[in-house]
Amino acid sequence: MKTTTYYLSLIGTLVATLGFAAFTGAPTNDVDNSSRIIFSHELHAMMAGCEDCHDGVAESESLADLALPGKPACENCHDVEDDDNCGMCHPDDTFEALVDDEDELIFNHKAHADYDAECLDCHKGIDEVDYGSEAPAPPMAQCYQCHNDGRASNDMGLVASNACEMCHVSTANLVPDDHLAANFDNEHGHESELADADCQM
Repeated sequence: MKTTTYYLSLIGTLVATLGFAAFTGAPTNDVDNSSRIIFSHELHAMMAGCEDCHDGVAESESLADLALPGKPACENCHDVEDDDNCGMCHPDDTFEALVDDEDELIFNHKAHADYDAECLDCHKGIDEVDYGSEAPAPPMAQCYQCHNDGRASNDMGLVASNACEMCHVSTANLVPDDHLAANFDNEHGHESELADADCQM
């Protein structure tokens, strides 16, 4: 009887933990298109600007406007009608549409471009990786360089609001990833004393 109770308790704890993690609603940025397309941001960054493939971004006022570049963007440089070249981009004759992340943020690229922000100011390191999933959407610490309510800590001297609802579609269950660690309750006191701790953010 004790064994059954123990296992039921263990299963209940596991389900609750997994349910909590799933319920936080934090963006995952874990879409991997590497089986659908052969692509290197690093290689393309040497020959083209971000807007050459991601056209319309500078005028976009919502993430819902944006989509991953498709065939029309590629054909600006590549001969997409040459069947002998398909394998250069499509592995194993795979012709599947790319999958994009689900938008969980409110973001206006145009407003940021109007402040003369460059793509790499926010998307740091994207020009050094192959797939975007290796360098996901900017982490909140990056946003905080400007969105810090008065403490400009960026090269442009910009300051913006850090009110949660300015950027997050839902603020009901915002939990930083490191707060979901099993040992967070026991360790967060020590971690908050580290030089790079940014609890205020």
